[in-house]
Amino acid sequence: MGFQNAVQAKVENSNFIADVAFAHGMSMREIERSVILETLKWQSFNRTRTARVLGIGIRTLQRKLKQYRDDDYNVVIDFPRY
Repeated sequence: MGFQNAVQAKVENSNFIADVAFAHGMSMREIERSVILETLKWQSFNRTRTARVLGIGIRTLQRKLKQYRDDDYNVVIDFPRY
């Protein structure tokens, strides 16, 4: 990711193992957001599987995604239509 002084974290749950790098000084909220969005991509934008992999409820995931849309992150969460 190109972060200077990056912190490496390993996320392990079910059959999911990923190395994620976080910039020094990132808040827990930013780290949580990054992990949720990366897991969502990895799960092909399936919110039910994403919630299961992360060990959170689907309602919690939906609330967090709505919050990311409403925050100043300028995140566009556009789920693909099949």
